[in-house]
Amino acid sequence: MAGAARANISTGTPLRSSVVGAGGAEPVKGIVPPKNPPKNLPPMPDFFLSCAGGVLDDSATCNSAALQAIDQARGTEPLGKLTFSLPRFLKLSPVDQLFTIADLERVSRGEPPMVALTKQLDAVAQVGASANADPDFTGQKLSGGAQVYAWGANWAGGTESALGSDDSWMYDDGPGGFNEDCTKTNTAGCWGHRDNILGLWSGDLVQRGCSATGRQLVMGAAYAKPPSGFGPSFTQIFVAACGAKPTDEVFTWKRAQAAIGAKRQAPAEVGIASTSDGKGYFEVSAAGEVSVSGDAQRAGGLSGRRLPAPIVGIATSNVKGGYWLVGSNGAVYPFGHAPSFGDLRSEHVAKPVVAIAVDRATGGYWLVTANGAVFSFHAGYHGGVTRKKLPKPIVAIVADPAAAGYWLVGADGSVYPFGSARKRGSEEGKHLAAPIVAAVATADGLGYWLAGSNGAVYHFGNAVYKGGEAGKHLPAPVTAMAATPASNGYWLLGASGAVYRFQAS
Repeated sequence: MAGAARANISTGTPLRSSVVGAGGAEPVKGIVPPKNPPKNLPPMPDFFLSCAGGVLDDSATCNSAALQAIDQARGTEPLGKLTFSLPRFLKLSPVDQLFTIADLERVSRGEPPMVALTKQLDAVAQVGASANADPDFTGQKLSGGAQVYAWGANWAGGTESALGSDDSWMYDDGPGGFNEDCTKTNTAGCWGHRDNILGLWSGDLVQRGCSATGRQLVMGAAYAKPPSGFGPSFTQIFVAACGAKPTDEVFTWKRAQAAIGAKRQAPAEVGIASTSDGKGYFEVSAAGEVSVSGDAQRAGGLSGRRLPAPIVGIATSNVKGGYWLVGSNGAVYPFGHAPSFGDLRSEHVAKPVVAIAVDRATGGYWLVTANGAVFSFHAGYHGGVTRKKLPKPIVAIVADPAAAGYWLVGADGSVYPFGSARKRGSEEGKHLAAPIVAAVATADGLGYWLAGSNGAVYHFGNAVYKGGEAGKHLPAPVTAMAATPASNGYWLLGASGAVYRFQAS
């Protein structure tokens, strides 16, 4: 009974989540609803061994171990560690901690934060915590009168701290964990707590025609030590409503950030491209900020602009110089002398654009979406894979520099050749330690490399393996790859901006 008692958790009414971006230039990252982790992740380290059983434990020893377990689990998505001051976090009340850690999980994945705790919702959460039960908000409106369209509630017993509760709700919530609603006969309850915390339900409010000022994303939280049960009892309640702002806010995300010294995570670096002589390269972030190295000449960027969608890649124009940035909505932004051949801004694409590649024969470019649709702009069209049921999404399009064609590459390592491009091999059907995120071809088109998010590099045809980062502890996942024009080396780009050179300048 000791094992079960330490984390007995149950889920309230799940939110109806719509997967939409957070707005601005931040991309949704990691694993978000409706997707969930492929397996349950028990705490590593087991922070329960470092915490005082049966009571609230706000000690640094207990919470440092819990935070380590959270960061360890986040690394499997992959995401970086949470960046805030733990000593300052522990000065908050348990209620404010429950609110703050939920928002840290949300914003680190590019989701909008819950704006505030309200007195009304805290009271509802308190009733649940005192009764070792989920809070219940059925049929109610927010203070101020906003109409509630979705709500969800979490309860945890015996987790000893807000951080311990977060780990159990977010990562130890699947089959084999301590989620009492997740059983062999009722898998629908699995990951319900996680789905509540990470629900991207602002899309529901948008679809209902709710204005930006009318969208209310608010929370309640509570802690109690009931006379019987599993020790400390923690609850959260999440509400999405449309209407006037609540009149009883008691703690806001803005105040939480200031209180814990939270560092705003810089937009992830998402693209890298070599200069024509291989003596330098361009990098671009999801916010469109361009940085250069070596002999690369910066021609501009999108930093400071509010973008309709995050940037996902960069490609250089060797015909006239300059480069293009491409957004996930298919927008193409030319800089320097790179010509504008059009884009997909006026089109409705079924899936987001994930990459851009240049047709060296024409100087034009192709865009490819996650479902394998290819769009040509002053470039020869050779086909796509939209009619196939893909095992994993497409993550890259690679131009064959020596022939009229290209390859599409899937996250599972599948390679699909089109036009005159020839398949040189793939990782299809193999169990990869991490998904493929990028690919580049050799100068003669007789080989190519694939790169995994863990820094692993796979080589096919005449592509020579120069090294990789697999097995190393990276500060952030690899997101992009570029090769020198002579194919004598390559770079891997990390989301944090780290560049790993392998016989490249």
